[in-house]
Amino acid sequence: MPVFKIPVISMGEQFEMTQDGETYFHAVASLHDSLNHGVLRVDLVRLDLTQDQTAIIDALDRKRNLEVRIKTLRQYIEVVWDMPRLTERAERELKDATKDLKQLIEGIEIKMTTLRDAAI
Repeated sequence: MPVFKIPVISMGEQFEMTQDGETYFHAVASLHDSLNHGVLRVDLVRLDLTQDQTAIIDALDRKRNLEVRIKTLRQYIEVVWDMPRLTERAERELKDATKDLKQLIEGIEIKMTTLRDAAI
């Protein structure tokens, strides 16, 4: 049974991982999936892959990209769906900030008047 070496770069360290021929593709697919989850970086250029293996890995990559896109769209929909509440919350926070600013300005005016009167 042939033995293939798969170079793997993980956390700044490079090491060789060997797999038997029958589990070779599974190992590459698992590593590629880990790559797309940001866990591992795999040097796919140095792998001796067949066209079918490359096609499957490309399909896995497209699958992962679609999953990320769907997740992003769902998050966007949640934000848009919640937009009226976000607008109301922003309006309340703006009113509170305006009220605090007015109180601060009044306090400064009172202190300036007090200082001016004391100087006279």
